[in-house]
This record gives sequence, C-alpha cells and structure tokens, in this order.
Amino acid sequence: MSIRQRGGAKLAGSGLAFAGVFYAVLQYKSLGSSHAGPIALIAMGAPGAFALVGLFELVSGLPFTKAAEAWDSLEGWQRGVLGLMVVVLAFALLIGGMVLYATLTG
Repeated sequence: MSIRQRGGAKLAGSGLAFAGVFYAVLQYKSLGSSHAGPIALIAMGAPGAFALVGLFELVSGLPFTKAAEAWDSLEGWQRGVLGLMVVVLAFALLIGGMVLYATLTG
C-alpha cells in the first residue's frame, strides 16, 4: 500500500471517528446538558489530529516521520515563512471549528 493510500485510509477512518464523537456530543447536548465540556473537545481533537496526519501524508506523499528530514533541509527563511503560514492556517481552522461547533450546538 502506498503512502498516499495509507494517508487516505487514515484520513477516512479518523474522519469517521470524529463524526461519531461529534454526533455523540450533539446527542449529549440535546439531552439537556448546558455544555459538553473540555472532555468532549479532547475526544474530538484526538481523531482530528490523526486525520491531519493522514491528510498530510495524502497530500505530500511523505510519511509523517520523514517530514522532519525534509523540514530540516530547508533554509532558515523558508522554514520561517512556511512555519508562519502553518500557524496562520491552523489559527484559521481553529477559529472556523469553534464557530462551527458553537453554531451547531448553540
């Protein structure tokens, strides 16, 4: 199995796990709980992080463990620019996820 296929399988499997946990949280909130709490966010974050690893492997074609070698081979300014882009993208995804969560559960 190629790395892209494994990445796709990780993304699909953890995406289903995330959807299941998210559905459970929505059901919990529909039972009258005022909030799901930080445990629910952690439970959603674990498959979400694994899905991001799968997405990375699917898009890049590199195993996640080998990505550090490629990162270290970049020039300092390249790491700075790409690192800043990753942080901005992560922040945007985080804000988007929080807005989506608040909209669907709120």
